[in-house]
Amino acid sequence: MWRWFTVLVVAILMSDGATAQSDNGLGNARAYLRISTQLGTAGQITYDEVAAVKAAGYDVVVNLAPAHEERNALDGFHVAQDGMTCVQIPDS
Repeated sequence: MWRWFTVLVVAILMSDGATAQSDNGLGNARAYLRISTQLGTAGQITYDEVAAVKAAGYDVVVNLAPAHEERNALDGFHVAQDGMTCVQIPDS
């Protein structure tokens, strides 16, 4: 039923050679963890947190959320609007 809520995961990647920026703004992101200077992971981010992802130095967002028009139809749009690449890999 609400399985989508528990399995929503966004892996956030940084481009090669990029250096880690501040994680400020991502402190409220569900289960956010910077794994290295180029890789971080979090639960489903909100549209308001997309700018914080960019500010933290990330360039690519990999969205593993199941495709659901009412819940996440604009995810890729918001990521692209902030100048990042969005890769959607729906998990079912």
